[in-house]
Amino acid sequence: MEGNSDLPLTVKDNGPIHRLSLYVLHTYNFTTEHHHSWSSQKGIFIINYDGILLTAPLYLIIVTVVTGRKVCLFHFLFEMLENLGMAHCVSWVPVAADGGFRFSSRNKEQVAALWGQRKGNRRPMTYQKMSRALRNHTQSGEIFKVKKKLTYQFSRPTLSALRKCHQGKL
Repeated sequence: MEGNSDLPLTVKDNGPIHRLSLYVLHTYNFTTEHHHSWSSQKGIFIINYDGILLTAPLYLIIVTVVTGRKVCLFHFLFEMLENLGMAHCVSWVPVAADGGFRFSSRNKEQVAALWGQRKGNRRPMTYQKMSRALRNHTQSGEIFKVKKKLTYQFSRPTLSALRKCHQGKL
């Protein structure tokens, strides 16, 4: 193997983002003596957000990074709902079906500001702008508006997927 094979494997943590984050750590040649049946070819040493080591040609890395998914609002909201320290901003509420949540009228702007920070916005996010994004998610069927003020509900498939994803991180 070329170069230093004992590079520290670190991943920058900006919170749980549900996409593949690739970091080029080291280039090397694969050899059959070190890697069972792999042929000797030039590759790139990369790592994803779960800490699983991968190898891929450079063109694949570029395509993956460029087409990586953005942070989703409903993922962010689910993380906040699961964090008991954020119950003063957004909390679970009982509705006819599972998955209902409500924003605190006093702290809804704080949720929006945190969402703007997570997205990496330069300007502060307002609740008005975030609620527009929520309406977009209602049109796609991931979230539903409940007839109570500041109350929404995750769709069953979305809630199921979020719970599976969250359990995998514990």
